[in-house]
Amino acid sequence: MTQQPLVSVVVVSHERPRALRRCLLSILQQYHRPLEVVVVADSAACRFVEPLAAEAGIVLLPFDEAKISEARNRGIAAAHGAFIAFIDDDSAAEPIWVQELLRGFDLPGVQAVGGYVLGRNGISYQWTARAVAPDGGEMALAQPSREPFVAHPPEGWAAKTQGTNCAFRSEALLGVGGFDPAFRYFNDETDLNLRMARAGMLAAFAPGALVHHGYFANRTRRADRAPRDLFEIGRSQAILLRKHLPQPGIDQALGSFVAGQRKRLIAHMVSGALAPHDVGRLLSGLSRGIDEGLRIALAPRNGLPAAPGQPVLLATPPPRRAIALAGHWSQRAGLEARAAAARQAGDVVTLFRFSAIPLRHHATFRDDGVWLQTGGIFGKSQREVGMPATWRIKRRAALEKERIRRQRWPEKE
Repeated sequence: MTQQPLVSVVVVSHERPRALRRCLLSILQQYHRPLEVVVVADSAACRFVEPLAAEAGIVLLPFDEAKISEARNRGIAAAHGAFIAFIDDDSAAEPIWVQELLRGFDLPGVQAVGGYVLGRNGISYQWTARAVAPDGGEMALAQPSREPFVAHPPEGWAAKTQGTNCAFRSEALLGVGGFDPAFRYFNDETDLNLRMARAGMLAAFAPGALVHHGYFANRTRRADRAPRDLFEIGRSQAILLRKHLPQPGIDQALGSFVAGQRKRLIAHMVSGALAPHDVGRLLSGLSRGIDEGLRIALAPRNGLPAAPGQPVLLATPPPRRAIALAGHWSQRAGLEARAAAARQAGDVVTLFRFSAIPLRHHATFRDDGVWLQTGGIFGKSQREVGMPATWRIKRRAALEKERIRRQRWPEKE
């Protein structure tokens, strides 16, 4: 049997301990081994997940500052894998996530791979293949198939890997100096993408490498995506433009950025998520952040040293198998008992719980490590696909299992 490469997964978390634990449970369900998992989180979160970390062999690095780039660099400094993957604490990775990211590196010359991100309903895409310009503007890239493919962004642009679903060859990531600590929040991965592209490094996308992104609340935004503060966003945008855009274009780019943020805030106000006075307060914070980002000194990125010592490998085995359970919502007590028993035995468990109505479907990864999909027997799961022509729970469950088979079941099954 061919020895698989060591992959290090770095998870950065700040003041979201329950989300962090849920994310770690999804990583433990990865089929790929060997894995090294490095968590960089605030002290309270480290204490919260310590029992799980001790049992599974997860490395915990306490870091109490809200500085995402510095936190990621601390994770890189402790990562021994030939490949380093990143996922955010408000996300959950499908069981073949790491395997699919590695398939992207099978393409010649590829140094970075981005996966796809599912939104809050757990079914529709939030982000797929995209490119980013030096001013932070983005565009969609064509996807030739469901197989991994090399990205071909426009001249001067870069393939945009999402911070919550990306991986890099360690040698390449260390060579460009990792993440720039000037970016405390926002644009951290964009800056890295642009620097790697400028260095001539190829990036690929792996459509089968899926994570579910929860958009949990943090210091800068609420759970409904309404912003709480725009200072850090303004600061990071100004830094990005200073680093990657010629001086004559910075003022115009900042004007367009502020106009876009104002439009976003007004949309939140119209929806009722923000009060009128919130708009002025948030724009003031944005302006102050931009001013600071234009003033601070910027340092060049130098290469990072490789991690010292030996890796700490996950002590838990990969999942035994993947199973699906299905039934009507009225049977939920029995279904939950069976799901709990299967999880205890080491299975990846998908629970389909349907009702006899045309309710749209919703999928999520729960805190107990069970993948749950709910909705009506006659309801849509994919927005672009019509309602299924079936009246039976068993048949509907079979259709849904086939839809997600490639992302949750191992190839051998």
